[in-house]
Amino acid sequence: MTRTSQLNDESRPLDLPTGTACSAPGPYELLSRRARALAHDARFLTLLSGPGVELNDAVRLALDAVPELELLPLPELAEELGTVLSRARTPGRAPRTQVWLA
Repeated sequence: MTRTSQLNDESRPLDLPTGTACSAPGPYELLSRRARALAHDARFLTLLSGPGVELNDAVRLALDAVPELELLPLPELAEELGTVLSRARTPGRAPRTQVWLA
């Protein structure tokens, strides 16, 4: 007699607790914070404020500055950097930009 235990069933996703007060931020959240922190990096902002800098250039510059951002999914990285790029181009508080990926 063979009996399959639900505990050993690898085809089922793990039920991990979410939203608990003591849960640590996930790796994507930490990487998103690193991308947002570039908004406070004077050298990075100087590079972004140059003429003709597009979102693709901002992604390349961010990956050069913080190589581990390569682990962040591209849509999330583009969203974070789109916000940083709009702030670099606009003095004061900039509106949130929407990034479209092809």
